Amino acid sequence: MKRLCIAIVLFGSSHSLALAEDQIVKLQNPVHPSLGIPFSAGNPTEIDGVCKALGYQNYIFDSARRSKEVVDVVQVNFDGITISNPKHNPIVEIWCSGSLTPPSDPGFTVIPQPIHKEVGLPFAAWQNQDFQGVCKYLGFSSYLDDSARRNKSLEDTVLVDEQGNLNNARASSYRLVTLTCY
Repeated sequence: MKRLCIAIVLFGSSHSLALAEDQIVKLQNPVHPSLGIPFSAGNPTEIDGVCKALGYQNYIFDSARRSKEVVDVVQVNFDGITISNPKHNPIVEIWCSGSLTPPSDPGFTVIPQPIHKEVGLPFAAWQNQDFQGVCKYLGFSSYLDDSARRNKSLEDTVLVDEQGNLNNARASSYRLVTLTCY
């Protein structure tokens, strides 16, 4: 007879937990390990990925509860790999099971107010823009889809190409306020 263990994990606390395969864990307000923002409660097929992104093997069917509030969230695929950073309803409770393993997602860095060092201006942020060049200029490989946030007024900015090379030193554009690179 297998024994069932249930543990409640409140994210943001400094407690660590070792799980056996038959344990079930209730996670409240789970956040992405490297981004520190909540997970999306969008597509039901992706909710499995939330547990996997946190190092668990399985999602307990129909256990996820979401907030009615719309905020910046992380969207993961079925395998727990981060795919975008849209605005959506965050998960406030989810039950997972299986052994706790280290997450396999690459590390992400949230960059607030990125500035082009040589020119001293912020980067341009147009809707549907490819921000890979900004991340490459800053020493990263690429960016997380839907992670760019911009201001609401036009100002002097810098445009770069996909490789991070300067395209235009002064362009009137929306300013990039934050971007997540990896």
